[in-house]
Amino acid sequence: MNEPRQCEVCLKKFDLDKEGFLNIFEICEADEKSIEEYEEKNQINLQNYFCDDCTSKVLKKIEGKEKNEKRKLT
Repeated sequence: MNEPRQCEVCLKKFDLDKEGFLNIFEICEADEKSIEEYEEKNQINLQNYFCDDCTSKVLKKIEGKEKNEKRKLT
């Protein structure tokens, strides 16, 4: 078993091999501007560790925000 990691968002300890992710920046489908704004506003780094639950929530927030802004432009 690997050493437990701490989630960037909820601070919960988890086993990276079974319950989370490192560097969700790589799988986020938002543009860089949206990602940077989210990181600044929430004081988190998407290249750190995230548990499963927080990964889903963070990606939905960032990607959903970008989709809403694109709709406003059309």
